[in-house]
This record gives sequence, C-alpha cells and structure tokens, in this order.
Amino acid sequence: GDCINLEKVELPNSVTIIGKNAFRNCGQLFSVEILGGVRKTPCNIEEGAFYNCTSLTNLTLSNHIGAIGAQSFCNCKELKKIECTDTLTKINKQAFLDCINLEEVEIGKSIIEIDDWAFYGCNSLKIIKIKTMTPPKLGKDVFPNLNIDIEIPKGSRFSYENAWSSYKDRLI
Repeated sequence: GDCINLEKVELPNSVTIIGKNAFRNCGQLFSVEILGGVRKTPCNIEEGAFYNCTSLTNLTLSNHIGAIGAQSFCNCKELKKIECTDTLTKINKQAFLDCINLEEVEIGKSIIEIDDWAFYGCNSLKIIKIKTMTPPKLGKDVFPNLNIDIEIPKGSRFSYENAWSSYKDRLI
C-alpha cells in the first residue's frame, strides 16, 4: 500500500490473490485491470486491497474473480460503474462502502452472498443488475437506500420478492 505515485496497474491472469491492503491509500491510482484468459482458480481480492484509492475510475475485473474482500474498495469515490463477473461468489462486508459516485453495479450469475453494508454510503447508486436466478443472501443495510432499481432475470421475481422483501417494490 501507500504507493502514492502509482497510477496504473495491470495484473496478469496468473494472479490468484490480491493481498490484504495491497494497494491501500494509492491516491493517484486511476486504472486497475485484472486481465482475463484461461485459468483454473478464481482470483480473490482480499480485505482492504484498494481501500481509499480515491482516484480509481477505471476498474476492469476479469472473468475470474472469486470473492471481493471486506472494505476492499472502501472510499473509492471516483468509481461510477462496477461489473462483477460470473465467477464472483461473495461480496464481503463494506466492500464498496462510501463509493459516493457509484451509479451502477452489475453482478454475475454465481453470486451467493452480499454481506453487511457492502454498498452502504453509495448514495448515487441508481441500479443494480443481478444475473442469478437464485437471490443471494443479503446482509444488513447492504444498499444505501430503498430507491434503487434492482434488475433481475426474467422468471425470478417470486424468489426475489420472498428473499428480498424490503426491496420487492424496486425489482424490475
């Protein structure tokens, strides 16, 4: 962490883990690409990996992310859109806490759990697109408000209404 002049990171597809606090407080880092390609094991992003990367605007997650760790993108206030891939299974606590300009999130087919306060403080969040038919388990106060639109796959409304009752009016 604290590589204060680091601006761009491209990680090859051989990387299987981005360690705890790896790029924490890299205030000039604006572009992170985790490259795709053929691989057997998903890459996990550990706790605090990009914590307080306040300039991060371009985030490209390859199609091989397994879990997004607690507070891993906390206070990345320039992020506007996140696309999480089909291998992602869990978004941990406060993963995107206080990403105040985040407007759109896409979450792939393998998501099982979105933990407490994952998107809390993301007050610009307008739409979440979730590709899985089975509603992921939601922690507490995952989203900042009840005004977001949640786009779900056709045919999954009944399951989501039951599982996510507090958001049932927001499902589209």
